[in-house]
Amino acid sequence: MTEKGRRHSLEVRLKNRKFAAATVENKIKEIENLMKDKRVDEVEEEYELFLDLFEDFQCHHKSYRLLLCDEEDDKYGEETEQKFLHFKTVVTQWISEAVNDTVLPIDSVSQRPSTTTSERKKQRSKNKST
Repeated sequence: MTEKGRRHSLEVRLKNRKFAAATVENKIKEIENLMKDKRVDEVEEEYELFLDLFEDFQCHHKSYRLLLCDEEDDKYGEETEQKFLHFKTVVTQWISEAVNDTVLPIDSVSQRPSTTTSERKKQRSKNKST
């Protein structure tokens, strides 16, 4: 690949990564609003979409890193990924609390231990049977 072609490929990947990051950011805002309204079922649905979008972001970020030429942009990607991972933890914990009928404010959730999807499903089916 020529230098010009390589540079163009890198620019496209960076653009895709930033677009993927913006898409995940928008999904985060959407989920936060649903959390404020305590709409648990919708939070769970949107959270599944968030996970798919986050996976796309990670793929774009990793492919960009393979062609890395700008340390500052890589730092942006790392910080963004950490932020998304933190949000993932917060939402997982919030859903767990909501399923157990003890919905907490968004801020207080970040100190709670995480639960797995299978644990949430078991708890949900247990709650439905009672």
